[in-house]
Amino acid sequence: MPIDLRKMADTISVDRMVGFEIPSPAPDGSQVEFTLDNPYESTTLRVHRDQLALQGGGVDFTETTPNSGVFTVVSAPDADEVIWCDYIKQ
Repeated sequence: MPIDLRKMADTISVDRMVGFEIPSPAPDGSQVEFTLDNPYESTTLRVHRDQLALQGGGVDFTETTPNSGVFTVVSAPDADEVIWCDYIKQ
């Protein structure tokens, strides 16, 4: 069940909210696993590919290991595509 971010806003400090982070490594047409700078709260990860929001739950990406900041996209982005994420740090 997704977390209601509006309800969480009253209990989460602003310093735990991360926006527009570019994960590593850079897309290369074959890379499908990406890592964020921080571990993230499960179900708070939002992934964008260029200007499109991706759907989680294995449709477009999977939260592989939130405790390590790792997620996996279903199809590898090309080198000219940009991946960026919003999430709440653990």
